[in-house]
Amino acid sequence: MSMIKHAFASVGWFLRVSKARKKPSDGMRIAAEKAELDVLDAIKEMPGVISAWHALRIQDPTRRIGAGEGDVLALTTKGFALIEVKHWTGSIQMVDGDIVQEKLQRKRPVFEPLEKKAADLKRCARSLIREDALEVTTIVALTNSNAKASDEVLRHPGVARMKSLSEKINRRFS
Repeated sequence: MSMIKHAFASVGWFLRVSKARKKPSDGMRIAAEKAELDVLDAIKEMPGVISAWHALRIQDPTRRIGAGEGDVLALTTKGFALIEVKHWTGSIQMVDGDIVQEKLQRKRPVFEPLEKKAADLKRCARSLIREDALEVTTIVALTNSNAKASDEVLRHPGVARMKSLSEKINRRFS
């Protein structure tokens, strides 16, 4: 193989490997999905929950094709609770009004996309029932017991651990 072909082959390999390394491992994906299912099971046992769903697609009217996904959606006697499940490890901090997994070294918003999904869900429901009385609240569930969330994160009304999930959801509806 000529030196130029070898160089291009090496660059191609490097780019493919770099891209693959950025993707979560199967173990991480499996743990994250198990965490979502654990939250779903816990939600179904909570008082006042009528029904709950996992990985529900929520139509986004701003995209030509596409939708957001709610990790867990619960219909309660007070309204809908849309839950984003984060099975993060390591240190979790509050930065500029949002939660950040410190090891990522960059901020990926959590609250804003979740609130957008809630607004899209409310819009969809309003188009079906023609009523604006539907209440949708949001919460981020931190499920990994090895994560070290700061006190500021844990005090946030929109963030809960598994043991405080029911209490935090009820407070969000109050």
